[in-house]
Amino acid sequence: MTNYDFENILSPIDFEYLIRDLLSAELNIELTAFAEGKDKGIDLRYSKKNDSSIIVQCKRISKSTLEDEYEKVKKIKFEKYYFVTSCNLSVNKTDEIKEIFKEWIDSDEFIITRNKINQLLDKHETVHRKHYKLWLSSVSI
Repeated sequence: MTNYDFENILSPIDFEYLIRDLLSAELNIELTAFAEGKDKGIDLRYSKKNDSSIIVQCKRISKSTLEDEYEKVKKIKFEKYYFVTSCNLSVNKTDEIKEIFKEWIDSDEFIITRNKINQLLDKHETVHRKHYKLWLSSVSI
């Protein structure tokens, strides 16, 4: 099984692009990434018409609190919210995220951690090969 430490291999924007490609492949949709900078709580989005159907927040290294993120996203109209982090989380932290974002996150499947990202890389080999910064540090590829 793949076991990358994304914080030491990828820049924040490289991490977002990796998550865009993995979730696009996994969900069979095309997520859009945006320029670096203030993002209003949206790093990636899948949008139909003028509504944001799915938004994804990617946290490589968390510099803001979960409450800050909630304050950003509560102003946006959307159907699904994915919280992605480059680290693994404890049960307590996962439950805290589900509680804060309970309007949109009702199960663990919407919280993507380091372990899940590595599982998705094993599942989506094409995406794995596309992100050369990962496979340059890997003997499996």
